[in-house]
Amino acid sequence: MQRFAAAAAALLSGLIFCGCGVAEAGTPSSTMALIKPSHTVEAQVQTASQPPSGSPMAVQALSPTTAVALVMHGTSAQLVVTTNGGRDWSRRAGHFVAGYPDPAMDFVTRSTGFVLDNATLWKTSNGGNSWQTLNHRGFTAVSFATPTQGLAIQQNGAVLWSRDGGLHWTTGLQEQGLTMTGVDWVNPELAYASGVTQSGPTVWRSVDGGQSWQVVFSGIQSSALATAYAAYNQAMGFTGTLRPTFNTGAHVTFTTPQDGWLDIFDGGFLATAIFRTTDGGAQWSYVWGNGGCAMGCNSMGGGLYPAAYFGPQNVWRFNGRGIDYSTNAGTTWTPGPALPFGGEGASQAVRQVSFATARIGWFAATGAIYGTTDGGRHWTREWPVGPHAAALAAFSAHGYGWLVTQGGSTLWVTTNEGKSWYPLTKNFGTVVALDLWSPRAGLVLSNGGTGWVTNNGGRTWTAWRVPAQFQSGLQQENWIQMLNPRDGWMDAGFALWTTHNGGKRWHKSSSLLMGPFGADFVSPSTGWALSGLKRGKPTTWHYRVMSTADGGRHWITHGTWPMLGTPAEIALANPSRGWIVTPHGLLTTTDGGARWTQIRLPHVQPASVSVSGHVLSLVTMNGRLLMSTDGGMHWGTIING
Repeated sequence: MQRFAAAAAALLSGLIFCGCGVAEAGTPSSTMALIKPSHTVEAQVQTASQPPSGSPMAVQALSPTTAVALVMHGTSAQLVVTTNGGRDWSRRAGHFVAGYPDPAMDFVTRSTGFVLDNATLWKTSNGGNSWQTLNHRGFTAVSFATPTQGLAIQQNGAVLWSRDGGLHWTTGLQEQGLTMTGVDWVNPELAYASGVTQSGPTVWRSVDGGQSWQVVFSGIQSSALATAYAAYNQAMGFTGTLRPTFNTGAHVTFTTPQDGWLDIFDGGFLATAIFRTTDGGAQWSYVWGNGGCAMGCNSMGGGLYPAAYFGPQNVWRFNGRGIDYSTNAGTTWTPGPALPFGGEGASQAVRQVSFATARIGWFAATGAIYGTTDGGRHWTREWPVGPHAAALAAFSAHGYGWLVTQGGSTLWVTTNEGKSWYPLTKNFGTVVALDLWSPRAGLVLSNGGTGWVTNNGGRTWTAWRVPAQFQSGLQQENWIQMLNPRDGWMDAGFALWTTHNGGKRWHKSSSLLMGPFGADFVSPSTGWALSGLKRGKPTTWHYRVMSTADGGRHWITHGTWPMLGTPAEIALANPSRGWIVTPHGLLTTTDGGARWTQIRLPHVQPASVSVSGHVLSLVTMNGRLLMSTDGGMHWGTIING
């Protein structure tokens, strides 16, 4: 079972540097023996089989059950694929280099897809299992209508076309003062290209697969846009000559031959606008926008927040907090739920949104891929399918376990010793303690002394509170262990407290000088604890390793261990066998503390340890979760951190 170690570490730090006025009466003799391990061994620590989760850059929905995404790992990207609606994702071959532009992809079928990274265009014909290098033409955007028919934009702004799957390219559109930024296919013959001139956005149309192009409009005050532009200025309150011309960026999307959307951006004003056409581009109307990044452009002034379009009526837009959705082409909007992005800035949180139907879609966000099956009314994290950067963990019999990540408020659950995890929907706030006393029953305690108890694996919760006297000040609780729904222990005010009625009343069971800093009980009467003491001149601080056989009324000391500014945790499998976290690894005993073995963990700085049955689990300072089934000699990494 796992208690909260950080509070104890903070308390320890304060005691070391301030003394805190703790009386020395009753301090054990300075001749108390230091624990000297009889021998030292080095454990084997295996890394996790899966690489770090990474940061999704792009996602594309191919069908209601199939989606692909590009995920960054450092400076390279890799493809991940789901074929069962997001329940499982698999990694495919290929590593794509980050550069300008960021890696982008376009899949035409489940098998045939293209990735553009830096200056190279790649192609796969087997769903990403292998990749072919096509060229190094310095493209900034690509789009394919069929496995053989594609459009591309070069860094000089020219539009090129290909009929052989990207092997060879021919210039279709290039004019002085014209910089194209986006291309989009309606069908293999009809295509649109968007870009900018000095006087504003421009859109071009091709009816022969990109070989020739005709201008639809050019300039923000052209006849096709005049009414929409006037509506935008009125909505934003722009008057006079100081109005954005939208000559920085443009992206066009057509969902039918008649229905299209134009996203335009002005870097000087940090302004955005979204226009819509229902007649193939002859006339455009204003839908939404902003006049200074109130909504719709990122904090770097680099363009629009992501938006997605499906059919003639369904629209989604990221507003910096959640994803709004509209079923009437943006006439009215329904705010979506707030989305959990950790500490990421809103402008970088959502990178791309893609829908397979009006109800099923995905978006790529920093650190995760989210999916919806109800048109954006609710979103769930679908990749990675497990937690990262562990902070607290608790395990019970039969492979059941709970985990909270660093800075997280979500409780993750495993039923197979960490092989897979799923999150509970309940938000617990800042979790400071976890405890499981059976596979489906346990306690979650949040900052401020508010807790919840479940007896059915998290389906329902009952409120559970630490008494007010233990919620602040020097009496504040530092860790809690519940052995079962009735019997528990708590460290508060440098004393050990016990309850035998589920926390309704607490009684001081022992005054352990300066502590305990950690404890673990295997029965209502039998437990071990770490308390503190000062030794010698000059003063040094030590943990005192102690055990009790009567619930904490009397204690036996088994030696001391130096305090070196590292959190201390103790885990007990039975009255004879236990483990203690030290700065160098673990101390372990198999004879009730008479002899100790030092277990070194290479490249691991442990923070806390717990044991349940035959499984020993360890959380490291950098958020890794390790497990051992042989007492700590061999470890597997469950979560990389």
